[in-house]
Amino acid sequence: MPPSELLKLIQRYADGLATKVETSQLEQQLQEDATARRLFRSYLELDSALERIGSAAAASVFSSEAFNETTFDRESTHKNTLSPHAMIRPGTSRMRFWMPLTVTGVILLMVGLALLDHGSSQAWATIIDAGPGATIVRDGLSRAARSGDVLRKGELLQANDMDESPSASTRIRFTSGADVTLLGVSALKPLTGNSAYLAFGQVSALAQAPQSKGFTLFTKTSQIVDVGTSFVAAVTPDGQSRVDVSDGTVQVRLKGGLATHQLNSGEALCVEPGTRQIITRIESGDQTTDFRFPTIEPPSNADYADAAQGHATIQVLRGELLQGKGASGPVSVLLDGRGQTHEDAPEDSSFFQNDATGSFLLDLGQVVSISKINSYSWHQNTTHDWQRHRAVQKFTLYGFAGERPPAAEMDHEQAGWVRIARIDSDDYFRVRELLERPAQQACSITSAGGEIGRFRYLLWEVEPTLIMPLRHLNNTFYGEFDVFAEIISDPSH
Repeated sequence: MPPSELLKLIQRYADGLATKVETSQLEQQLQEDATARRLFRSYLELDSALERIGSAAAASVFSSEAFNETTFDRESTHKNTLSPHAMIRPGTSRMRFWMPLTVTGVILLMVGLALLDHGSSQAWATIIDAGPGATIVRDGLSRAARSGDVLRKGELLQANDMDESPSASTRIRFTSGADVTLLGVSALKPLTGNSAYLAFGQVSALAQAPQSKGFTLFTKTSQIVDVGTSFVAAVTPDGQSRVDVSDGTVQVRLKGGLATHQLNSGEALCVEPGTRQIITRIESGDQTTDFRFPTIEPPSNADYADAAQGHATIQVLRGELLQGKGASGPVSVLLDGRGQTHEDAPEDSSFFQNDATGSFLLDLGQVVSISKINSYSWHQNTTHDWQRHRAVQKFTLYGFAGERPPAAEMDHEQAGWVRIARIDSDDYFRVRELLERPAQQACSITSAGGEIGRFRYLLWEVEPTLIMPLRHLNNTFYGEFDVFAEIISDPSH
């Protein structure tokens, strides 16, 4: 079985999705192939460790001594801390098994894991260039990386530039010819000669060689397959993952999902951690009143929240809309079924005072099943082309299902709000120069399962954008919020 197919099978097994036939195939591979047993152990150890430690200790496991010999006791699992007494012998670590193997499979698995060869010299990748502070965790010992150092199966490469320049990077080349550059503080674990697991941090991948086509990067929430040329992937300590396609095409499959999302050059996709698997797309528009985007539809007057439908109302929960010269339009423009009428139209937009945060509260009238939430912005100064900072979408979106929303001053998640997504379009578009920022933007939030959640209230906690030449914070010109939802016919289901 090719390594890529074996990895998919192991991932389906770990996610509890493997059929009886697939489980039988995995048993056979474990019985016959020592490499399969090593790969199986490596993947499940990593998956189990990340599942147990949570966000607070995500980095600790990769800087600890002997990652492959580290496990967690039950008490430390709840505290999200490493247990100092949790060292175990190779081949006996506790792992999470969602679907039981047959009795024969369990016996073969136990024998296979007990016979694992930790001293295998199989080389999956070689360090080409090591940035300042980069280290390899090898056999429980950390040491400075040098050009030409070889990463063996199961070893971790950690680019640790905490005390160095934030731009420090380490470049490694896989045996397939794929080049991966670790950007800043990152932890990457090679799985095969053409695949790796990104636990946290940011990497840039380039797969130009014929043998590197199909280079696969696994994260906690997704599987990224490079079928084009290059992409950038990032994983936050709490498990949020994002992929940006620099050139060519990338296919993204969410953990446990069957559907494949295809991204082309210039497109990006973000996946939030959690069982709902919230997906975010942000795209640049054609800068016309038609609001045309590559895949996101233009503002709609037929969504559930549109004012004409008579279901929803919107208000400012916290903060104040900008008054005076260039004043904001009323908050009602966000539900009028259209975007702005031109590129610098404050009267068609709703936005907060300069240098201040604020929040929009949308009441849908009742708890409904929400499938999609879109937001649209457009701004470009008619005199200075580079002034597009009021187009940036930067907010955290929450949902609440109760009869009355909590008070504005309360901690959101403690008060019962459910965080849906975190948005920063400048980060998505990797804006470095002012003219790189799209003037017209759309953000579309969906779920891999079809339903984002069942809520009555949606809360946009909005942040302003710092524009360096002007040295103050400006808030975004939001032109429209669309919410696609259905009334729940039987609330008990």
